[in-house]
Amino acid sequence: MKRVPRIFLKPLLLLAASLAVPLHAAEQYGDISVEPHAIYTGNTYHGYAETRVTLENRSATKAHIVTLSNPNRSYNNGNSIGRITRSVKLEPGAREIVSLLQPPLPAPGDNQIHVEVDGRGEGEVHAPNANNHCNNYSRGGAINNANYAYRTNADVPAEKSVLASSASVRS
Repeated sequence: MKRVPRIFLKPLLLLAASLAVPLHAAEQYGDISVEPHAIYTGNTYHGYAETRVTLENRSATKAHIVTLSNPNRSYNNGNSIGRITRSVKLEPGAREIVSLLQPPLPAPGDNQIHVEVDGRGEGEVHAPNANNHCNNYSRGGAINNANYAYRTNADVPAEKSVLASSASVRS
């Protein structure tokens, strides 16, 4: 068996190390780590759009209630979603993946997910693929309300660990 020449060893190790490190780090808010993930790319016009957020409680002794609200700042834009909110109780050392499910209505906003820990606003994280679901403005036209069948509050499926989930819809 041939050995790899030493000249190639250092670049190979650097390449392997760079692939093992994530491209972006999770945001830290005290004991809580928050990392959003894109589940789809580009524009979508039907079904539910999902944004997953990985939450981790790094405390060994204290449980926390984390509330995520998307978007952080909503822009009133006719028949659209004002905000999608999920709350989760994280036990000490727990790690949860929380889904923010957007029904087929636009949710115009600032591309940020607001994070609250134990009722205190801690900050915002970037929402990947924000404003890409059912957004007719990206096609160069005005919103045509006849395209939208959902005009009431969204019935968002709850997960086992979710304390509360809501979506407010403007009409």
